[in-house]
Amino acid sequence: MIKKILLNGITVLGVFTAIALLLSIKLPLIQSFRIVFGLVFVIFLPGFIWSFVFFMKESLNIIERTTTSIALSISLTSLVIFFSNKSGIRITALNSGLEIASLIFLAGIIIAAQKLNIMKKLYEKTINALHEWKF
Repeated sequence: MIKKILLNGITVLGVFTAIALLLSIKLPLIQSFRIVFGLVFVIFLPGFIWSFVFFMKESLNIIERTTTSIALSISLTSLVIFFSNKSGIRITALNSGLEIASLIFLAGIIIAAQKLNIMKKLYEKTINALHEWKF
């Protein structure tokens, strides 16, 4: 299982590197890598991680997960950057990158909590505490 994940990761990284190298014919090499990996970081990765929060692993096939990931990424990153700007945080490359990284990190925490049934245990404790109260 781990070998399959590692092989898939290396394959995807190789494809992105090839695309960046093809772009480097017209653009500088660093800029082409920045475009390719930046697009993946902004337009695909946040939605991909959040799709596992919203949908079970087996509920979507690869095409549905990919389209959902792109739609979620565009929506979530736009909303996070918009509301951060409204709260006074300037829109810069560094700030946007940190906001997207924190969005991905938050989804990872939620997925870990789901795997460990932390949310279910917390819900059950809350319900039990509410039932003990006398209204």
